[in-house]
Amino acid sequence: TMSPDEITELAAVISPALAIVRSPSAVVPPTAPVKVTAPVPAAKLRSWPPAVVASTVLEKTMSPAPAPVDALRTFHTPEYLDALARANEGHGEEEMFEIGLGTTECPVYRGCLDYHRLVVGSVLRGVAAFADPEVRIVFVPSAGMHHAGADFAAGFCYLNDPVLAIQRLLDQGLRVFYLDFDAH
Repeated sequence: TMSPDEITELAAVISPALAIVRSPSAVVPPTAPVKVTAPVPAAKLRSWPPAVVASTVLEKTMSPAPAPVDALRTFHTPEYLDALARANEGHGEEEMFEIGLGTTECPVYRGCLDYHRLVVGSVLRGVAAFADPEVRIVFVPSAGMHHAGADFAAGFCYLNDPVLAIQRLLDQGLRVFYLDFDAH
């Protein structure tokens, strides 16, 4: 194990509502800028404590772009992505139940893959911005879809953006600490 003084760079990935934090000691200064890469749904924003909303300093807001399918393939199986592409047309198939699609948690609807590619694309844009050492925090409030597996949907999650973010952060040579505080 390393002491905090030995860690030169640490990326903490915090879920749900994905946040990536850079800090040598894993302590975030209260004035650190925040990059938001996807819009915050009003219902989600209303659920945040007022202190969090009031203390959030937005340095820059970036528009989302769909994640490339090749990026999704670094974790998700081709068969699962093919099923999601069919589900994206809004037509469920009985076999989809076996991989979690068409359930009450992960319904099939027109655009389901399109939406989740935007979420993952937002995360990947945030990770790319994080390559700049001046960027201390990346926050993607619509992300944190950590229940999806490589070949299945679960818990309202179709694509696993935390895994995809962690893969990219590791590719940048960063040590990654993942904290999932999803309390049920």
